[in-house]
Amino acid sequence: MLLLETAKHLEKDLEFELASLLGRRPCLRKLEAGWWILEEEEPRYIIYSVIIKRIFRVLAIGTSPEEVLAKVKPAESFYLEAGKQSRELAAYWEQLHGVRGSVHAPRAHYLLYNYNNTYYLCIYLREAARRQCLLRAPKYRPFSRSGVLNSELARLMVNFARVLPGSRVLDPFCGAGSLLLEAWYNNARELVGIDIDSRMLEGCRQNLSWAGAAAQLIRGDCREVLRRLPKNYFDAVVTDPPYGLSTKLTDSLEQLLKTAFSLCWEVLRPGGRLVFVVPSTFDHEKVLESGFKILYVSKFYVHKSLTRKVVVAEKCSS
Repeated sequence: MLLLETAKHLEKDLEFELASLLGRRPCLRKLEAGWWILEEEEPRYIIYSVIIKRIFRVLAIGTSPEEVLAKVKPAESFYLEAGKQSRELAAYWEQLHGVRGSVHAPRAHYLLYNYNNTYYLCIYLREAARRQCLLRAPKYRPFSRSGVLNSELARLMVNFARVLPGSRVLDPFCGAGSLLLEAWYNNARELVGIDIDSRMLEGCRQNLSWAGAAAQLIRGDCREVLRRLPKNYFDAVVTDPPYGLSTKLTDSLEQLLKTAFSLCWEVLRPGGRLVFVVPSTFDHEKVLESGFKILYVSKFYVHKSLTRKVVVAEKCSS
């Protein structure tokens, strides 16, 4: 059993993110805002989550601090996180088991978490991907432009797309490379990005180089390039299509995406996912043909005049 500390503003998407990473519906239970129980023995692919902050393993459950601390002997050098009672309870635990705690160089980090007078004694396992992902925000990269997808939403889309180690990933409107970067950090095997704007493509190359990432970048209209790519090849297509004043393409967004996504269907393997983000007012169903099944739609507030929605679709086998 794992205890998860999460980012509260993204909790609505936690179950789908974990289901995508695990490949099955998670056995998940919310305790309160920011804290969840997950019935898993090992973190495995949930370490890629951008919603999870920290992952703990539950060692004991009881109705009082004394009960759970009596059940577990701590490491010889440890730190106990227990809010205002941390020092007092650590001293009690030391005396109970004859060991010595250490804030400065602990071998183990424990958490005593209380929810409705049920106490969970946990050991810290690791962070998930969230903190490092936020350090890749556009303002930290060598190249950025207004409207560039932030790293948090980019990572969430990559996770929705089920990008895992060994995945082949395509972004047909790669822009500055936010999605390719996050796919790289999920250990994707192969990355391909397409963009019609040479300046954006060069900026994407700079950002990938900054991160030590490698990708095949192709300049051109994705509707032409996609026809040259191998069929049933990619595990995921994840993209932030151009819209508004930033796009050079004269076609309406609807027609552009309808054609592009039809071609994406050709290059996706059966069961592969297409994940894209558009303004919340955009009718996403009009650009997806019958070969796609919509799995999930989620909205994200950007500012008072823009709310985006992320659409997750899966290529049907027939």
